[in-house]
Amino acid sequence: LTLSDIELPQSASLTRFIDIAWDGYDSINSEWDSCVVGCAVPILENHLCGGENGLSEYDWTQGYCHNGIPNDIETVCCQDGCDTCVVGTSNDVCVIDEGDHICISASDVGCVIPRKGDGSVCIDNVDCKSSSCKGKCCNVGGVGDECVECGPFGGHCTVCAEGFKLVGSSCVDECSCSEGCICCDCGICRACDPDTHFLTANSKCQLKRGDGMVCDSSNECESGGCLGGHCCIESLIDTCDTCNGRGKCASC
Repeated sequence: LTLSDIELPQSASLTRFIDIAWDGYDSINSEWDSCVVGCAVPILENHLCGGENGLSEYDWTQGYCHNGIPNDIETVCCQDGCDTCVVGTSNDVCVIDEGDHICISASDVGCVIPRKGDGSVCIDNVDCKSSSCKGKCCNVGGVGDECVECGPFGGHCTVCAEGFKLVGSSCVDECSCSEGCICCDCGICRACDPDTHFLTANSKCQLKRGDGMVCDSSNECESGGCLGGHCCIESLIDTCDTCNGRGKCASC
């Protein structure tokens, strides 16, 4: 007996999985990476709950509103038989309110078609809850014109437009300086607020350090005293020769 002689199991759902699931170990762009349709199977389709055909016959290729009529941009799903389907607040059977219940399966109608969350695979802006598709669905920090591409992990901006630079997950003016800078020369800070920040070797402003924290010079400490490589408690600066990790005297 060899493995090649074993007949593999076959089903519609397995075939669909094989067709689209394996898109490479370094890719997260397949349909299965962004679960939208087929995740919430109608309860009556479940064989264990009395479904006539069970999951083996469930059509996993159906999209939302398979049994209804979507509007032009496929954000809402009306009942089958409507000439048109629109978003609104009317008693008309073919008008869906944005506050109506969310579609949970392909067979659901009279509902709002769910849109993808931040970081999901998308094609158009309408695919995303944020209404912003830039490679992936952007979060609120990536919807502005300063961002040109969003990433898969939370929808944070990963590429900024010309004239901007990425700081953390936000695009800021390329000539802006770090927080606490009081003298900025197009991205290079010349001086920081002496009460709250100190200037680092790479021309960035950093918050001053509390008692006991590691320091190189006194201007890095909130207390104004760096002795023995640690920030001292202000009242002990004149008493200590060196301070410890609690800001107290290590030697006098």
